Amino acid sequence: IDIFMVSDKNTTDKDAALPSEELNMAEFPFCLMSSRSTDKSGSVIHYERQTTTSEGGVVSLRLTVSGSAEHGLPISGDQDIYVALMKFWSQANFQTNVIEFPSVYALLQGVGIRPDGYSYTRVKEALCRLVGVMCTSEKAFWDVKSRKRKSSKGFHLFESYFIPKDDGDQGMCRVVASDFLYE
Repeated sequence: IDIFMVSDKNTTDKDAALPSEELNMAEFPFCLMSSRSTDKSGSVIHYERQTTTSEGGVVSLRLTVSGSAEHGLPISGDQDIYVALMKFWSQANFQTNVIEFPSVYALLQGVGIRPDGYSYTRVKEALCRLVGVMCTSEKAFWDVKSRKRKSSKGFHLFESYFIPKDDGDQGMCRVVASDFLYE
């Protein structure tokens, strides 16, 4: 599978309901494989490869994913939180870039994780890392509508999050997807 391209052969009617960049991000490496981020200041994933175009030419594809200086890159368990967010977003039919869910408990239950005393902290830390992700790419993304590779892109996955706690905040938990992910 060419993880840098969602071709028209792979696009189905079901895919039409997804934001186009969600299809591109489905298999990108944006999390560390470890369960801890030890060197937060140097947290960068570089991914580069070449692919052949339909015309027979060779194109270099590059993706760099960096984490925030304070929180580092997402770790392996943060993928569960990402998947849970995508599940809630898909249930809302991707109508807006705001992903709402009733509680941390509901977010974890949505992907089969049994909540425990550490759950709130785990989700908050994961969201800090996911909001801090910055991706830059060169010809790594396929635009389904124009059927061309996008030259250069720089973006975050998520812009912000809000989780009410026992200090008087009320309402649904919210994560705001970036314009890039939502477009």
